[in-house]
Amino acid sequence: MRAESPTVGRPRPAKAPRRRIGIDVGGTNTDAVLLEDERVLHAVKTPTTPDVTTGVRNALAELLRSAGDPAPIGAVMLGTTHFTNAVVQRRELTRVAAVRIGLPASASLEPFIDWPEDLAAIVRGEIVMLEGGHEYDGRPLVPFDTAGMRAAARRIREAGITSVGVASVFSPLNPFCEEQAAEILREECPGVAVTLSHRLGRLGLLERENATLLNAALVDLARKTTRAFTDALRASGITAPLYLTQND
Repeated sequence: MRAESPTVGRPRPAKAPRRRIGIDVGGTNTDAVLLEDERVLHAVKTPTTPDVTTGVRNALAELLRSAGDPAPIGAVMLGTTHFTNAVVQRRELTRVAAVRIGLPASASLEPFIDWPEDLAAIVRGEIVMLEGGHEYDGRPLVPFDTAGMRAAARRIREAGITSVGVASVFSPLNPFCEEQAAEILREECPGVAVTLSHRLGRLGLLERENATLLNAALVDLARKTTRAFTDALRASGITAPLYLTQND
């Protein structure tokens, strides 16, 4: 028998270090760091600019210039206080139509009931309250008023409102009414942004509705800010995926 030669282990290639960029866009300054695995290689601080894009672009340019080494970037993580600042400073908020589905229940407290009055005055648009919703076990409360929803959608379109928050009783257990409402809104109001409460919150109606309306008020700013971040990365020649942090 021919003896087999022993297997010679081949050395594994060294694992390339993983480089990432972290950016924090604050109201005053934009901070950027270059990480290699868990080690901070470089850090810079530049002024935040009103258009966001320029400030991020400046921070990236300074960071890459200080790094010198053109090693590839694997990911970019970005956090910002833009949305918190918008609420606190009452700026760049979108007027919102509030659709609540739950009559004959849930009629005693209207949407925006516990909002600060100055904030509600900026965000509050059309208020729509319709029959529908579900019981705590997911059974229908009453049939959803689709005709009323369609008429409300037309009023929303005529009012020029482009963002709508929809909250239905116990929708986290059964989102049927909210999804039907969204379908009608998109048919009657092309291009409208629809935020559905069952995707954001838990069972409590008012808390879930408030989160939905606040999200709807920030949709336009979120699109603008995300586009600014993407443009800044593209201008810097970085092709790595962009991740936005969820600060909750």
